[in-house]
Amino acid sequence: MRFFQTGIKPDETVVLFPAVGWREPADGSWQVRVHAWIHEQHERAFRRMVALAILGRTLPELLEHQDLPVFRERLRPFLVPNRRGRQLRIRIAGRELTLPRSGSNGHVEAVISLSPAEVEQHAVRCGNGFRRMTCEVLLAAEDTRTLEGPVTLVEPEGLSVISDIDDTLKVTTVRDRAECLLNTFVRPFQAVPGMAELLARLRGMGAACHFVSSSPWQLSAPLRDLFDAQEISAESIHLRTLRLGELRSREAFAGSPTQKHAAICRLLGHFPLRRFLLLGDTGERDPELYGEIQRMYPDRVRGILLRNLTAETRDTARMAQAMAGVPDRCWQLFTDPSQYQTETLRELFGPAD
Repeated sequence: MRFFQTGIKPDETVVLFPAVGWREPADGSWQVRVHAWIHEQHERAFRRMVALAILGRTLPELLEHQDLPVFRERLRPFLVPNRRGRQLRIRIAGRELTLPRSGSNGHVEAVISLSPAEVEQHAVRCGNGFRRMTCEVLLAAEDTRTLEGPVTLVEPEGLSVISDIDDTLKVTTVRDRAECLLNTFVRPFQAVPGMAELLARLRGMGAACHFVSSSPWQLSAPLRDLFDAQEISAESIHLRTLRLGELRSREAFAGSPTQKHAAICRLLGHFPLRRFLLLGDTGERDPELYGEIQRMYPDRVRGILLRNLTAETRDTARMAQAMAGVPDRCWQLFTDPSQYQTETLRELFGPAD
């Protein structure tokens, strides 16, 4: 019976992305946004042919690496068919629930309400002051796999960091299309020096970390490996859907301001009492996006830190326009993350007096 309830076949799998929970002030309940991706486990040969043809036209030298294990592993998530119309049966905080049906991209999201008593019974306190639990996919009795994802419950008050990934935490070189594709599909992911240490100092101040990027969900596994290697913890990750045919677009791995804007504003909405730091770079549209959001939430966004990839100064026309109306004390350009030691960070982003 459970096989039909869950709707996940043995040749399909589920990725449960890190989920974040927030507390509702009205009744003290916890709201958890669960996000899953359902797809077949094995790639389709036809889809591989299409992807190689697209990438070959885009950057012919990519095909020289098509037999390398790293290339095959990075491309594989773009080649597995997504499963539409699947209904997951999950267990969270001791309760079994059925999620809505997955969309055409295989993704499904749902907000689940948990009582304070359920959280108290099932969540475990972590060293950083947050509480964590697990969301598990329920499978057929004969299916012995374990498919689960972490859930972090973030308290209503404190410091939250919202960070970009590409060229902020990971060397992508988005502004150079050839380098971007090679860094995405061929080369080992490389961390931006010093950024993991900066995040560690912020976490030492009790910060929750959310990563909002234009990278596609198909790269979530190697991104997670990079974060694990750098000891970067994520309360939640917000990427974007990229369809196979979109690999031909020049903007395939470029910034998506609309998607990032929506994700950031949603996080701000979930945590109306927390203060926020926005962390990004000048390579694409982070200055413009972050400036706009700070003007929308002037009392909530306490700071903007931008890794300076374009030799900007505070007086260049671009920065003057992007940060128009943003208090000077609220935004900084930097090239060396080590300039932000704990004492400096506390002065900038500690609780208001």
